[in-house]
Amino acid sequence: MNIALVLDTSGSMLGARLSREKAVISAISSRLQKGDLVSLTTWNTEQQVLLGAYAVTGPDDATVAAIVAGLSAGGRTDLAGGLAR
Repeated sequence: MNIALVLDTSGSMLGARLSREKAVISAISSRLQKGDLVSLTTWNTEQQVLLGAYAVTGPDDATVAAIVAGLSAGGRTDLAGGLAR
């Protein structure tokens, strides 16, 4: 599988919205198999590629989990910029 996740981390995601986003990513991560490719891009005022076609080690990959745990909300919403990455 090759999955690309474009994640809203703008200020409007503070609180429950970001918690739900993290829960969804964790649920997806729990279903991944060794060698599946994951790309993660966050967007708010700026866009950041956190993972680019990263081959996971299996379900609940530690690298993916650490990135999810470190997500925080801030900045403004630049949806077009996030999709362009």
